[in-house]
Amino acid sequence: MDADAINDLIAERDLEIRKTKSSETRLATVRIGKPEPDPAPGGDWRCAFQITGVDDDAVMFAHGVDAVQALQLCFQFIGIRLEDLQARGTPLRWLGGKDLGFPLPDYK
Repeated sequence: MDADAINDLIAERDLEIRKTKSSETRLATVRIGKPEPDPAPGGDWRCAFQITGVDDDAVMFAHGVDAVQALQLCFQFIGIRLEDLQARGTPLRWLGGKDLGFPLPDYK
């Protein structure tokens, strides 16, 4: 897979980045690929994701024992990454609200 592209894109979500002291806005896009067998020796499954329009557009992977777990973990990794971006000062919004629609892991 090309490091800058996601093959078999299955979903995208646009998030608004709004500067707090101005009305300037731009978009960050979350892109999710179809889960696929992990090509690494002994690998199980992986799911590619990418967040564009912020500091790093790198394609990343969530790994799981099957396609469903890889997809579930992908959503959680996206949630963690978006929370981190917000904590570092990137004001993200989806549909005008603070909930970006991606779950965080339950650490209990």
